[in-house]
Amino acid sequence: ATAVRDERPVVFLPTATGTGAGPASERQPPPAPETAEALRRRLTGLDPVPFSPDQDAAAARIEEMSVTPGAIVWLSDGLDHPGRKRLEAALAALGEPAVYADTAERTPLALLPLDTTGAGLGVTVRRPVRNVAAEVIVVARGADGRRLAEARARFEAGSDTAQARLDLPLELRNSVARVEVAGDHSAGTTILLDARAGRPRVGLSAGERRMESEPLRSPLFYLRRALEPFAELEDGPVEDLLANRPDVLVLADVGHMAPQAESAVRQFVQGGGLLIRFAGPHMEAGSDDLVPVRLRSGARAVGGALSWEKPQPLGPFPGTGPFAGLAVPDNVTVSRQLLAVPTLDLNDHVWARLADGTPLVTAARRGRGTLVLVHTSADAEWSNLVLSGLFVDMLKRLLLLARHPVVALAGAQAPATLSPLALLDGFGRLGPAPEGTAAIAARDFAGVAASPTHPPGLYGPSSAPLALNLASANGPIDGNFRFRPASGPMQSLEGLERTDHDLAPALMVAILLLALTDIVASLVLRGIAIPRWPRRTTAALLLLASCNLPLTTRAEAAPPAIDPAFAVAATSETRLGYVRTGDARIDRLTEAGLRGLGRVLELRTAVHLGAPMALDPERDPLSLFPLIYWPVPAETPSPSEATLRQLSAFLASGGIVLFDTGAGDPAEVGLGIENPVARQALQRLLARLDLPPLIRVEGRHILARSFYLLDSFPGRISGRAIWVTADSAAEEPRVSPLVIGGGDWAAAWAIDDRDHYLVPTLEGGIAQRERAFRFGVNLVMYALTGTYKGDQLHLPALIERLGE
Repeated sequence: ATAVRDERPVVFLPTATGTGAGPASERQPPPAPETAEALRRRLTGLDPVPFSPDQDAAAARIEEMSVTPGAIVWLSDGLDHPGRKRLEAALAALGEPAVYADTAERTPLALLPLDTTGAGLGVTVRRPVRNVAAEVIVVARGADGRRLAEARARFEAGSDTAQARLDLPLELRNSVARVEVAGDHSAGTTILLDARAGRPRVGLSAGERRMESEPLRSPLFYLRRALEPFAELEDGPVEDLLANRPDVLVLADVGHMAPQAESAVRQFVQGGGLLIRFAGPHMEAGSDDLVPVRLRSGARAVGGALSWEKPQPLGPFPGTGPFAGLAVPDNVTVSRQLLAVPTLDLNDHVWARLADGTPLVTAARRGRGTLVLVHTSADAEWSNLVLSGLFVDMLKRLLLLARHPVVALAGAQAPATLSPLALLDGFGRLGPAPEGTAAIAARDFAGVAASPTHPPGLYGPSSAPLALNLASANGPIDGNFRFRPASGPMQSLEGLERTDHDLAPALMVAILLLALTDIVASLVLRGIAIPRWPRRTTAALLLLASCNLPLTTRAEAAPPAIDPAFAVAATSETRLGYVRTGDARIDRLTEAGLRGLGRVLELRTAVHLGAPMALDPERDPLSLFPLIYWPVPAETPSPSEATLRQLSAFLASGGIVLFDTGAGDPAEVGLGIENPVARQALQRLLARLDLPPLIRVEGRHILARSFYLLDSFPGRISGRAIWVTADSAAEEPRVSPLVIGGGDWAAAWAIDDRDHYLVPTLEGGIAQRERAFRFGVNLVMYALTGTYKGDQLHLPALIERLGE
């Protein structure tokens, strides 16, 4: 603003720019001067980006500048990013920069990768080291945005991390789509979840054998230990397990099953289930056909007929299977295995091999499901694989087959690349991916870090997308990111806030006093006598003159005096007010409508309303009413200054006004707020008020659930949206002082003295009138109770009491 006033050119340099096309330094030319007015217009479209600044690139661009600035202002986040020293040196070569940063109270935060082991979700929040304790709330949300759970994370004084755990029942945990820090809207405080974070139900069975006396020799012992942190486990007979509808069924050395059990397993796989089988002595003696490849009878073992000279190590994993990228330890060996019969398509089914090329893991599709066979045992008798960390990693990859085959099956069985589906912006909001954002190779996804080339968000098909987060093991905010504060002097950003003073009133008074002095001096010089008034009289006249000069002060006009009788009538009972329009028919319907709504409230709720009162917004005190119904027909005139003052004060003090642009609107004519005629009438009424942005009301808004759960808000006219202030749908919602729509609700509510509807029929019949009354009940409850229904603190207790 100062540069605009002084007509000085400016150079503007953002340090984190661009998405989808590589490093910022490759895309941006050196910064050039522009007019301050042009920059001020451009800044309105500038938003934060969801990745770290590239201060090396910014320094390189400054080093190429051909102009020397008269002043340098650096708006910094106060953190020591890579390249900061070079940027400081580049700026110092041009002059002395004034560095501004947030105060210590506005601490930057980040969520680190979630701990998904166990029943809950472990959350770690990171901040710069501060010598004060602090507490934040971490929230888990579903795909529809509803709050599923929350937990408090507390920073101790001098600590840079805080821990929290979100405990959820399995059904809710698998529904979590994102975890975020309440009230801190950024990509760094948002973690997106996909199916990889879920806990599948896994059924374990070793046939009819029970080995409680020798648990270490049980075929299920190592499986339980490996799967317990990542899945909900249950063991028992096959038919009992399938009755509970697991995602994965694991059979450890089960050769032949009873016909009924085999049929149930076959249906499970055909219907989309995942069956994982491990070899062993029972499968060595023979097996059913629920295996991915044909097997030789007997087993190959060290010292046997098909013997090795020594146990075989594992070979490298194929790049097109679920184990691609896993490191193979040198000390893992197999001493016994089931051999596959060589066929022309055997290689298509092999996911892991031994060093000699024989299959260790094979798989095949059956119907919509998958069969997987590990050709060695699930205990330590045939191999030491179960004693290694590789065994856990392989099982984790196999579990993904049940919940996310796109990731588990790279290569020919899945998309070669994952295209961006929806991306996070700097405020942590998901939106459509801009054109040109690069796709990610499916096989490389696990190792990709969020960057300008690949911004955080969801990638892949809409049916099963993968989440790429800013905070991940690959960076840029990884476990070693310490939020190290930058060194050097920094001023508070609050110091940039200007406090302008309007000097017009004072200057006008000075001009008038000088003019008066000049007149008096002229009279004296002409010899004209000046009367000698007493001093007190002179002072009073001067004071009176200054008080009545209209340009010497900006004081607001005094509010109209309140009629005591009106005040008593308005406050003796809780009443709704309505604004008279001057149209007798509209005013009559409005009064009858509010009376009809009061009758319904008395029957259905604890609210008892007195008779509605007509208001003149220019003279009558609006603050005596919790809710005012304001019809806005197309011919509504512009309001007077007194009306604007009263309305502005009422909205600022907590009152609510329902502006109805459908009053007097024929149902077959498309008026309402969507129509230009109605918008013009509403703009004449509200144009000079300082109002926040508006949003459409949806099912999640408190107004849609303050008493009834609503997904539409019809009145006499249906199908029209209603609008409220944007902050009423924020993380910590405020009550919207405005509700704007065009439903002509009063006409739908209106009744006469005999309880007959004044508008006897509605287009949608009885159902539409009932929904209209329900909206009215919700509106009154919203005006009387505010954001009470937005309080979800009791949700965990309710879930616990429901036994979930």
